[in-house]
Amino acid sequence: MKSSINCFQFLTTFAIMVLLSGCQSSISPSDEMLTQHQSEESIEPPVPQESEGITKHTIVIEKMQFTPADLTIHKGDTIVWINKGIVDHDISEYPNKSWTSGVLKIGDSWENTPSQSFDYFCSIHMTMKGSIQVID
Repeated sequence: MKSSINCFQFLTTFAIMVLLSGCQSSISPSDEMLTQHQSEESIEPPVPQESEGITKHTIVIEKMQFTPADLTIHKGDTIVWINKGIVDHDISEYPNKSWTSGVLKIGDSWENTPSQSFDYFCSIHMTMKGSIQVID
């Protein structure tokens, strides 16, 4: 009888150990989360990139703002909005929402090559606003 109790205790202890080892998390903080945490001090405006006479401007969506919020570009230049925030956003014409990027999930980007100036906002978070001035 004593050996069957010891065997039962051993098997019960072993089963509990196996179950607990399967519960340990192998998830570590993602690079994005680390980057977001490290960049909380300040958001630096992205530097425009030029290729074959056309400039590609980047607007970062982070900390519930567009950076830079106001941008002057030349006709034919491209703008890329990148959502580096922690929630979904969009880019929509302000105030009528005559066009929209659609929802940008975390890490998504959207490009536009505007031919005229416009104001824009995030229709999900209506306090987030910006403007694009297009010059010839």
